[in-house]
Amino acid sequence: MPGRYYTESERAFVIGLFQSGRYRSAEAIAALPEVSMKVHTVRRCIAKFRTDGFEGLKTKPKSGRHRVTTPGQDAAIVEAVRQNPQQPASSTARRVVPGLLGCKETIYRR
Repeated sequence: MPGRYYTESERAFVIGLFQSGRYRSAEAIAALPEVSMKVHTVRRCIAKFRTDGFEGLKTKPKSGRHRVTTPGQDAAIVEAVRQNPQQPASSTARRVVPGLLGCKETIYRR
């Protein structure tokens, strides 16, 4: 099961606690109620910060295929299906997003 992705601000918060000098160990930071990370994640954040600075805390691009539709097109597809749920997915796709290169499963997932 893949882990949770933390925001850059959550990672920067952990580094701020570490740099403050009040908490010198990953265990102490992870034990705080306002920090929702596990110890090994805090350690990884601190290690990346030490090697790359705040640049190392930025979210990196993920692997995988890029989306075929935009969020606006997704909203249009959902609205079209709500208006006429009996219409086939392929017809909905052609009507709402002309030139869509996805398949009917793309419509089902939206």
